[in-house]
Amino acid sequence: MNTTERAVTAVAALFLALAFLLVGVSRDWPWWVVTPLVLVPVAAAVLMDRVADRGRRHGHVFPRSAAQRIPPQASSPATAASPPQRPDVRREIVSDISLRSSAPDYRFLFSATVCWMMEPERRPQHPNPSALARDAVVARARDLLAKQSPEEYSVLTEWLNAELGTMMAVARHHVYVWATDVLIDLSESDRERLRRLADMRKDEELQEQERRNERGLREYLADDALADPGRAVVWWMAHNATNGRVDLRGTVADLDRLRRLTAAAHATEVPRPDTLPHEDAEHARDRRPAPAEHSAGEPPDESG
Repeated sequence: MNTTERAVTAVAALFLALAFLLVGVSRDWPWWVVTPLVLVPVAAAVLMDRVADRGRRHGHVFPRSAAQRIPPQASSPATAASPPQRPDVRREIVSDISLRSSAPDYRFLFSATVCWMMEPERRPQHPNPSALARDAVVARARDLLAKQSPEEYSVLTEWLNAELGTMMAVARHHVYVWATDVLIDLSESDRERLRRLADMRKDEELQEQERRNERGLREYLADDALADPGRAVVWWMAHNATNGRVDLRGTVADLDRLRRLTAAAHATEVPRPDTLPHEDAEHARDRRPAPAEHSAGEPPDESG
């Protein structure tokens, strides 16, 4: 008994129970007569539902919806006795097929097991369905790999196994194809080139970072620390401070050196030795070249 039949039975039982109840009340029947009359339709409906369920569990009663779904040929003893036909799956291996990548001059090496089968009860519409299956799988792999970077070859195997593992129907030929055991690789020379290029990129990035750091230090010294003698003095005192204590005496002794350093940093005129303090001027004069000795037989120059 399906849901519709159960609902109809319940409505009918309820209708009969109400009818007996109204008749009994209108004629003043005693309760011990009205009560059984009301309960009889309800009990009959419950009994019918249980009998139908027991018959269905034991295979004696079939729902109409299930009977309608049984195809006519299934009722034939000969058809029911014959096992269902299983499609004949065939497999062929393709290996090291060169397929392009997203980078020029770098090509993937594609290998896989090509699986294919004919649609049941269909004759091949192609003289070489095996070649048709191989071509379909390779064409699909070519389209998928054309947008992939060769540097990602090691992670493309699992992705392509998932993509090519889905069955594809070859149009107009009644052939279904898919692929297993997919492997993506590169030639040894290409792998070595990619490793070298990666190392060079990392070295170049490191060198560029070092150059940026050097430029930053130069800009700091030229535009801040040595922008003028006053800033140079402050920078020098902060640079040589020990435990928060500034060496004022040493800074005063280095004032002229800082002034000359600031001038040199900005390519301006460096102070002459005769404008330096007394001690530095003496050292500068000591560093002057000695006058050349007169040659024998030449009179001394008295013009000076």
